[in-house]
Amino acid sequence: MKHKETQGGFTIIELLVSISIIIVLSSVVIFSTIKVRERGNLTRAIMEVEGIAVGALHYFQDNKRWASDVANGSDAAFYNSTYIATSGTEPFSYLGPTYRWDWQNWGEAPDYGGSGGGVFPNQPSGFMCFQAIDLYRQDPLLGQRLVIRKCLNSSCREQMYCDENGNCYDTAAHRDVGTGPSDPNYTQDYKNGPSSAYSAPACEECFNEQDCANAFQPY
Repeated sequence: MKHKETQGGFTIIELLVSISIIIVLSSVVIFSTIKVRERGNLTRAIMEVEGIAVGALHYFQDNKRWASDVANGSDAAFYNSTYIATSGTEPFSYLGPTYRWDWQNWGEAPDYGGSGGGVFPNQPSGFMCFQAIDLYRQDPLLGQRLVIRKCLNSSCREQMYCDENGNCYDTAAHRDVGTGPSDPNYTQDYKNGPSSAYSAPACEECFNEQDCANAFQPY
């Protein structure tokens, strides 16, 4: 008596299921790779904003004034080989065409005889930023979304009585004789925020879209 040989291989349904699983797994890998690349590119932008800040400060030192305000994506006066080799559209090359730098100059601070400053309602009472470097993303539904802001000159620093090393104290007199974090009148590090005994914020920067929205929007 002869037995029928069982033929190996996959059925059509098994093949379709296998292909579907492969497609799903590939999509997950591709999506994860894209998110990692995006985070890396935003890290690059955070590093670049520090370089732009140095260029802006050097321009101020050489010219005894801040560079004039420019439109979003336009080149500030210090965007050149003398100060910082970048452009308002530099983020295009690694973040995409919806991103651009924006040099903000809302006017001179009162210390320099001016009355300018940008007031942000979500910031602590009295906070004003006078010059800042912004990174914006153009959202097709929401419009301009702030992704990074580095405020170079603000009343926040003046009100917190900070010295040139970024150590902040409760009064100007204590700042002038302060010895740093171990000083009993020390309140916070200007860049990194308050010590545990104080709640005053370091309020000149934001480095992701959600934090920027919480701190500086609505526009």
